[in-house]
Amino acid sequence: MKKEEVFPYWNELAGKALKGKSIVRVRYLTEDEKKHLMWDKSSIVIHLNTGEIMFPSMDDEGNDAETLFIEAKKGDLIAPDVCTARDMTKEMPKIRRKLMNQEIVDAGYLPKDEAELFGLHSLPVFIRLENGVTLFPMDRIMGEYAGAMFTTIEGANTLPVLPMDE
Repeated sequence: MKKEEVFPYWNELAGKALKGKSIVRVRYLTEDEKKHLMWDKSSIVIHLNTGEIMFPSMDDEGNDAETLFIEAKKGDLIAPDVCTARDMTKEMPKIRRKLMNQEIVDAGYLPKDEAELFGLHSLPVFIRLENGVTLFPMDRIMGEYAGAMFTTIEGANTLPVLPMDE
C-alpha cells in the first residue's frame, strides 16, 4: 500500500466497522481477561449492540492496556476524563453516564490538526457519539502517544495507530 493510501484506507475501514452501532455496556477487563492478554493493567471494555466488543491497547502489538480519552465539549470548554485502573470504582458511574446507550455517529482516524491539538505524535482511531462525546485511545503517562483499539469486529480486529505525516 502506498503511503498516501494508508490514512484513507484505515479511516474508511474504521467508519464502516463502527458507525451506526450503539454502546450497550461499559466495564473494565476482568482479571482472567488481563491474564489471557498477558497485561498488567486494565482498560475499559465497550460492548456494542451487535455483540462485539472493543478496548484500547497501548500499541498495535497489544503490549498492555491503554487509557481511553473521553472528551465532552461544553461550549468552548473541553473536559477530559482519563480512565485508568486506579480510578475504576470512582470513575465508572460517570463514564457509563457518558457512554451508555449512545449511538456511534462518526468514526475514523483523528485528523492531523486535531491530533496536534492534543499534543499527539501519531493518529488514533476516534469514535464520536450522538451526545457529542469523542473517544480515542492515548498514553496515560506521557499523554502524547496514541494507542490502538482492539475489537471483535470481523475485518477490523486491530485499529492500529497511524503515523503522522510530516
